[in-house]
Amino acid sequence: MRTLYFFALFLLSLSAIAQAPTTFFAPTTNVNSSAFVFGNTLARHNQTLYRPTDITNAQPLRIKAIYFRMGLFFDTVSSRMDSVSISLGQTDSLNFRVIGVIKNVFFKQELQKVFYRPYYRIVRTNVGTWFKIDLDSTFSHDPAKSLIVDIAFRDNPGATFSTQGRADFARKPRTYADNFTDTTGNQSSNIIPHFGIEYSTTVATFALAAGPTLQAWPNPASGQLSVSSALPGVQQLSLFSTSSQPVLHQSTNALGTATISTKHLPKGIYYAAIGTQKTRVVLQ
Repeated sequence: MRTLYFFALFLLSLSAIAQAPTTFFAPTTNVNSSAFVFGNTLARHNQTLYRPTDITNAQPLRIKAIYFRMGLFFDTVSSRMDSVSISLGQTDSLNFRVIGVIKNVFFKQELQKVFYRPYYRIVRTNVGTWFKIDLDSTFSHDPAKSLIVDIAFRDNPGATFSTQGRADFARKPRTYADNFTDTTGNQSSNIIPHFGIEYSTTVATFALAAGPTLQAWPNPASGQLSVSSALPGVQQLSLFSTSSQPVLHQSTNALGTATISTKHLPKGIYYAAIGTQKTRVVLQ
């Protein structure tokens, strides 16, 4: 029995290590293990632009999970990050925007937030191993357009680490900044992270994906409610009663997220709103 137990653990570990996406960007040339999309406070906010020709086996389906490959870890077995936000978006552009003499302008209006955690920990594995992030909401992928992958986190109390990627000196595929307020990023980045996609079986509906969604949790809530906008940036959050009377106003943080106390509010149904984004919440 003990032998079977350890054999089962071995198989579980092996399947996790061997897991790899079937839709991916992972060239075998010019491999570099220093793409800092997570775990480096010099790149708290970063965007990568994957062109339509970059991603193998891309399909018009809804993305439900994304993958990265482990790069270099430093001095510890895991890295914890605070206020981790991931947004996806699409554009017809093959490069980051240039406005006048200003280069590497972050995409913003195109983004849909698909993942948020107050705390998130990535466990160290071997360099080159794929690790998976299940999204909170799916994203409609149009393979004919470039895919924007936007990652932001507030702090990194754990170890700095990197993901694996490909050095591409012919273009600047990624831009980053050390804060959330900058509208442009660092122009020196020439490493495009290896990236994978897992689709749901649902066909993408691009008209629906164009409308931003508001996420709220826990729902029902008791005493405290967190709300996350589909767009990053400081915004005004309002809570309305079913008779459309405002009962609370609060600003979000730079990630478009706010946590509010609902202890003073009567139990019942309310509507949270940020701009044109709305969602129904229940207080109990």
